[in-house]
Amino acid sequence: MLILGALVCSLLLVGYTTETVTNGGTIRGSVHLTGAPPAEPPFHVTDQSQVPVCGTDVANDEVVTGPGGALANAVVWIDGIQRGAAPQRETITLGQRGCRFVPRIQATTRGSRVTVASEDATLHNVHGKLGRRTVFNLALPSRGVRITRTLNQPGVIEFNCDAGHTWMRAFIHVFDHPYFAMTGVDGTFEIPNVPPGQHTVKIWHEHYGTQTRRLTVAAGGTVTWDATVH
Repeated sequence: MLILGALVCSLLLVGYTTETVTNGGTIRGSVHLTGAPPAEPPFHVTDQSQVPVCGTDVANDEVVTGPGGALANAVVWIDGIQRGAAPQRETITLGQRGCRFVPRIQATTRGSRVTVASEDATLHNVHGKLGRRTVFNLALPSRGVRITRTLNQPGVIEFNCDAGHTWMRAFIHVFDHPYFAMTGVDGTFEIPNVPPGQHTVKIWHEHYGTQTRRLTVAAGGTVTWDATVH
């Protein structure tokens, strides 16, 4: 498992400057497993009062794969970039459905907003931490509750449910820049409009940790990184 403290530090940027990028390039690639995904057993729900909402077992969704070992939910970004296109703010949703966080992994920009929303007829307590510091700690006592907060700091926020659902876990990566992407079930990613030059690119996955590669992006060109994990 990843030590989040080091990753949080690696995402912090000082003085990112926005500018018009002319003749930018593209970083494109994929992430695949070299072997079989881990055989993770489901989480057994021991509290019988929770079974009508959670079910008797909750599937482990830490590793999601597609055809040919494609790995979903890997976050890819340019680390330490100081200048480039302006990041766009958005509103994302962190849902609770069937006693799981949905989506489990997200990436967005600083200043964006996250709406925490429950579809479950039970108490959830959404506790988000940036490293060891609590970002917010929100009680959602019933179905239909929605609470929105602004993501004011870059870094990796880890979420857990403190209402007895110990298996519930999610991450939101918050960036100061727009140069990031996530893999889907086909394992692919693309980061467009990258300023020409050398860049340090990182790939993170909750289960498989972080890989780093130095890539050179030519003006108007495309560089490819097809990463593997095992």
